[in-house]
Amino acid sequence: MQLDEFSYEMKDKMKRINIDITNKQVEKFFSYMNLLIEWNKKINLTTIIEPKEIIIKHFVDCGTILKYLKENMEVTILSFKGKVFAVEPPIFVELEVTYTEPGFAGNTTTTSGKPAKLETGLELQVPMFVNIGDVLRIDTRTCEYMERV
Repeated sequence: MQLDEFSYEMKDKMKRINIDITNKQVEKFFSYMNLLIEWNKKINLTTIIEPKEIIIKHFVDCGTILKYLKENMEVTILSFKGKVFAVEPPIFVELEVTYTEPGFAGNTTTTSGKPAKLETGLELQVPMFVNIGDVLRIDTRTCEYMERV
């Protein structure tokens, strides 16, 4: 795959998860992909070796965790011989609601919900009683509201 085709695919897939990337970032991903393919021939790092699969399963899937991360948050980094191959967010994160429609007093039901946007840009369904400024515990494995904190 050539850089121009990679750039189109990468930007398109990342845009679908609301992440804009620069041309310089695309070039770095492209270099990394080529290194991954080269190293995989030597030590069998992954079964995912087709460029389009690498974009989706290595880069875009990893990009989905960005919506859970805040600056200076602790994460788990998985590596092999000094090369990072995965970053895992904490199982639960606490994020502030930056936008949601007003609920109404006394509504504590969890069967209905409304959309909310959190400080990292993450959007999810929350109970009707959640308001702007509330801090919520979110399960990063399922992208679900757990509770107010």
